[in-house]
Amino acid sequence: MDENQTEANVTGVAVDMELSEAWKWFLIVVLVVLIIMGTLGNFLTIYVIARHKELQTVTNAFIFNLAVTDLLVSVFVDGFNVVGIADTGFFFRSPAVCEFVGTVCVTSCICSIMTMMLIAINRYFYVTDKPRHDRLFTTPRLVAIIIALWLYSFSLFDLPLLVGWARHW
Repeated sequence: MDENQTEANVTGVAVDMELSEAWKWFLIVVLVVLIIMGTLGNFLTIYVIARHKELQTVTNAFIFNLAVTDLLVSVFVDGFNVVGIADTGFFFRSPAVCEFVGTVCVTSCICSIMTMMLIAINRYFYVTDKPRHDRLFTTPRLVAIIIALWLYSFSLFDLPLLVGWARHW
């Protein structure tokens, strides 16, 4: 078996991965460019909303949260994907890292999707019933909604894994 090939046994299923050196480098370069763009874009979104009081609106709180979820994916998940491509056996030798990356990925992705849903609900009430929107989306409720969103996103998939009720594979 050459250095670009990894064989591992995951719950009785043999996994055989082989990447050509050129394909490996192409994927790494593409991912690094996406990591830089995603990290910069999401960081700037977070910075601008946090820095300018007039941008701290209900909708932008959801946009801020969406940028945080995307930043976690850009930095942690995509960063470890580069490591996994460079060293195809890395995650098989480092199951704790694999679990951590999976936890960050799933939590962030669920939170991202749910945040987009909340943006749609928020916009619906803003357009159809502005007084009700203003009653529903107060600052304390907004903070509680975002905290509940993260707790829900974590507990939906990741909590059973961490307490041993389930396995990724």
